[in-house]
Amino acid sequence: MIKAIETQYQGYRFRSRLEAKWAVFFDALGVKWEYEIEGYDMGELGKYLPDFYLPDLGCYAEVKPSQFTETQWAKCEALPEPCLLLDGVPGHKGWFITQYMAETDGGCSPSLDSYEQYVSGDEFGRVNLDWSAHKGRIWYLYGESIDTYESPDEAISAARGARFEHGENGARRHR
Repeated sequence: MIKAIETQYQGYRFRSRLEAKWAVFFDALGVKWEYEIEGYDMGELGKYLPDFYLPDLGCYAEVKPSQFTETQWAKCEALPEPCLLLDGVPGHKGWFITQYMAETDGGCSPSLDSYEQYVSGDEFGRVNLDWSAHKGRIWYLYGESIDTYESPDEAISAARGARFEHGENGARRHR
């Protein structure tokens, strides 16, 4: 198993470079974030400390390098507020959220099955983080493709271009 590299950014010590890249993405997008603010005892699931809380959007965000496992899903689903499942690096896609609330039908609860459909390409429950930042609330993709909206190109570029090696602070270099 490959061990993640702890990374410093904005005065925080992140457990991985991937988490730090998401913090860079949130900053570039204008989404306020708090890092590991509160842990929870989830009973049989064990203890859990979500990666981010996004106060303006009223949700948590958990970062994983790849698809969430059943146990990881269960922990995110058990949180008191919705949780964005951020699998991989920031990119051009909508992100799945645990407590999906459709404006038209009063809401529904996604399941691990619906998350697996999302991973396979279904648009159900996807969140557009660019529009969420712009609108100041969770903005869902109701079946539309992420391509139909403005893309957060600068934020994606900032996150993917962030470097933390040799004392660098994650900021992109301008040439």
